[in-house]
Amino acid sequence: MGNAQSENGFGKNTTTDEVIGDIDLDGKNIIITGSNTGLGKETARCLSFHKANIIMACRNIDKANTAKEEILQKAIDTNLGFEPKLTIIPLDLGSLKSIEKFIEDFEKLELDLHILINNAGVMGTPYYETEDGFESQFGINHVGHFYLTTKLIDNMKATAENSDQGRIVILSSYAHEMYKDGIRFDDITGKGTWYESMNGKWKSYTQSKTANILFAKELNRKFEEEGANITANALHPGVIATELGRDLTWYETLALNLGKPFYKSIPQGAATTVYVATSPALEGKGGLYFSNCNQQDAKPWACDMETAAKLWTFTEELIENAKNNNNNNNNNNNNNNDEEIPIEEST
Repeated sequence: MGNAQSENGFGKNTTTDEVIGDIDLDGKNIIITGSNTGLGKETARCLSFHKANIIMACRNIDKANTAKEEILQKAIDTNLGFEPKLTIIPLDLGSLKSIEKFIEDFEKLELDLHILINNAGVMGTPYYETEDGFESQFGINHVGHFYLTTKLIDNMKATAENSDQGRIVILSSYAHEMYKDGIRFDDITGKGTWYESMNGKWKSYTQSKTANILFAKELNRKFEEEGANITANALHPGVIATELGRDLTWYETLALNLGKPFYKSIPQGAATTVYVATSPALEGKGGLYFSNCNQQDAKPWACDMETAAKLWTFTEELIENAKNNNNNNNNNNNNNNDEEIPIEEST
């Protein structure tokens, strides 16, 4: 995976502070999903320490507040010289309604959006469905971020017309290499079928990570076709001990812990995100896949543009069907409620 230092001087052991150098992000507004812990929190710290205005899009608001306080305290402890700009907005990527509410809350801030970092995710979860009926890993890791991103594109396009190039950074994983089936369009959830196998939850995770790369490629293709001044790229952060493994069994956790001596630190793991989001060397470069702060080749099933286009349409249909079902359920509930409420006529 390119452990050696490359021509750009960065590699596996490069940290966020090393990769960002003296880049000034003053005036840049950046949304980071899942920035209350792990890689997202470190990404928020690093970028905010370089004067970016960070929107922390988080499901767990208590953890988000704690993360914000810790970042602000670190700024004091390190004599940063200014207070980092951090704003928390609730976001549950497993809920289309929550995503829509996030968009409303963000729009109230009347901010231009320069960079979007799709960092949040789940891994290796037992089978469960989101409130909209999506299998959790595909639903949160891909569908939720797809819906969020497409809701923010108009803002980013308008911003990029009068500013530096916009960037969308999507965290994927080298795990996409482990499942050659790619996207199982005919049985996306695996409910009662392939998800029931011993490694079913890992098939789901790798499927969602393949989807992340395909999404970045199709999104970037659309930007190029439209002449939009935005790029989209995907990346593998590396193997890091974070809360991403919170749903693992004890023996899976034990196996992962045995590899800890070889893991990246969190600042090393977040370095590729920071590099792809900020490096001047990547101006105009999109539809790519990165690891260890360098461009890498994703597997063929994650690079096929016909599959990428099919996934885009497929995801739009999933979302539309879920919204229609939600509306039907709401209408039924309203009808039931109407029957239970007595009507009083005025006299």
